[in-house]
Amino acid sequence: MPIQLHNGLILRSLREGTPEDREHLVQFYVDVFTDQYGPEDRILAEWIPDLLSGKHPTVTADDVFMVVDPENEDQIVSATLLIPQTWHYGGIPIPVGRPELVGTRREYRRQGLVRALFQRVHERSAELGHMMQVITGIPFYYRQFEYAMAIDLGDCATLALGALKSLEPKPDTPPAFRLRNAVLDDIPQIMAWERAFNEHQLLGTIRDRNYWEFEMNYRNPKSHHKRHFMIIENANGEAVGYVVTRSMTMWGTIGIFEYVVGDKASYLETLPYVLLAVRDYAFQHVYGEQPPYGMWFDASLYSILAKLLRGFPSATVLADDYAWYVRVPHLYDFIRHIQPVLEQRLEGSLAHRYTGKLHIGFYTKQGLLLRFEQGKIVEISDEEPDLGKADALFPYLTFLNVLFGYRTPRELQHGYPDVRFDYRSETLLNILFPKQRAWIHPQQ
Repeated sequence: MPIQLHNGLILRSLREGTPEDREHLVQFYVDVFTDQYGPEDRILAEWIPDLLSGKHPTVTADDVFMVVDPENEDQIVSATLLIPQTWHYGGIPIPVGRPELVGTRREYRRQGLVRALFQRVHERSAELGHMMQVITGIPFYYRQFEYAMAIDLGDCATLALGALKSLEPKPDTPPAFRLRNAVLDDIPQIMAWERAFNEHQLLGTIRDRNYWEFEMNYRNPKSHHKRHFMIIENANGEAVGYVVTRSMTMWGTIGIFEYVVGDKASYLETLPYVLLAVRDYAFQHVYGEQPPYGMWFDASLYSILAKLLRGFPSATVLADDYAWYVRVPHLYDFIRHIQPVLEQRLEGSLAHRYTGKLHIGFYTKQGLLLRFEQGKIVEISDEEPDLGKADALFPYLTFLNVLFGYRTPRELQHGYPDVRFDYRSETLLNILFPKQRAWIHPQQ
């Protein structure tokens, strides 16, 4: 139901609005973001219709929210939307809501409109059963809505195409691997490769068939987020992995956003052929007479590939110092949900069959109490510890950095001296929540 705000403006969902709202919303975003960031953000005009089309695998008209001004012909003055998706934590599915495209017209800013929108987005996310919300955005801003920057955004890399000349095979030598365009019949195998790769990641995304079909068949070909899916085949025509590329003509590069090899081949043997095939694809189908100068490997670049790329003199691996904002509204429910992973981490560790407690304080009226018996968690609560008796203390939302493997307690202590722990609690925290990279490919 539409909400009357204190300043006479009205907050409503796309479903609660008028048929013209879809078209007006696209223009709103183009106006706001080009005003803020320049003409390059006209690319939003191709992306937003995908989200509002009704064909998107997760976004519905109930997930899009706007504030309109009745005294100005219901002009849209502020808006955001929610992209539902599923991530995993150590293999356990986590329902996630991703707020995106947050914008307000300049003359309506500093009136609490984004705060009102986020309150509604969080309510909608809770209705859908989401256990956490995530967003990438401008520094600091989203902390005011209970978000912390706590999930690794990942490394990225660049590689000059001139470096690939040394990989060229000898004349008349058939390639050991080649790429072909993926088709819908490849989706089950792609999903199987992704599942197998995800087994080794602390955090990752789970994408169903609807996602892959949408990206292959329904995504606007002009969209900034349009991907091209290719299958890696060996000389016998057997599929051994997949590659996802994206045209990045604005920056003069071809992007490699996913590169996964199954158990029938290796990255070492496939990499030269994949790089050459992606280069040729860019020349033939993307850039034509104006070839790209290089390749861009997305922020989900993982350590295996990073090590191989460092072997190229012209490759630059860039450690991204930015992070995902994360909000976990009910921490103890989240911990209870991932309990099997935590107990599994205790097995065979320094705390094997541990009996005792871990009582964490946050300098607030809430805490996190875990009780263990023989390596099993028998109690989880939000009981607040006495500061002098807490096993560990974390200010603000810094504990989320530990929970999601982004920082160790000792690393956090360098920036927050009031992060406190002793040898026992530090050992338990490092076992339960090891520092580890994430592999996130969010719904767009």
